[in-house]
Amino acid sequence: ARSDNAASGLERRLGVDLSEWPRLNWRWRVDTPVAGERMGHRAGDDFAARLYVYFAFQPEKAGFWARRLHAMGARRDGRPPPGSAIAYVWSSASAKGKVAPNPYTDRVMMLALRGKADRPGQWFQENRDVAADYRRLFGRPPPAVIGVALMCDTDNTGSRAEALFGDIVFLKTSTSQ
Repeated sequence: ARSDNAASGLERRLGVDLSEWPRLNWRWRVDTPVAGERMGHRAGDDFAARLYVYFAFQPEKAGFWARRLHAMGARRDGRPPPGSAIAYVWSSASAKGKVAPNPYTDRVMMLALRGKADRPGQWFQENRDVAADYRRLFGRPPPAVIGVALMCDTDNTGSRAEALFGDIVFLKTSTSQ
């Protein structure tokens, strides 16, 4: 993935039952980190590598306006948009483990799995308990997973970035499966 003062992503819609497939495993590498990134701030909301996990919308837990906006989004796109998401990010400026809400919506929580201490140009393997992460970040059990997306963006900072992703798979219990 490359970005030059732009933003782009690759999305895959799918259905995952986290009670059966709770772990998400992948590897990633950032070759060119984002200059000027500021996690949690609109002006610096850029990351060389983001991996989103999208969750189903839960109308019974949403207010009137949230249900209306979701319905309009579904009509516009022809498919239901996510209700919430976790964005696992590679932060070039924050410490590993930092959590912040997305500066554009409270429906997305960001978690820095790699931080400023991680050197560019090296592959890192990740293995996350997505259900546990959702409970920690949102304070409630997760709805069904409806998709995964990869993103590289530099539109807010006007910088450049480059990252690689590989071997993205949901697992039953551990990295050995």
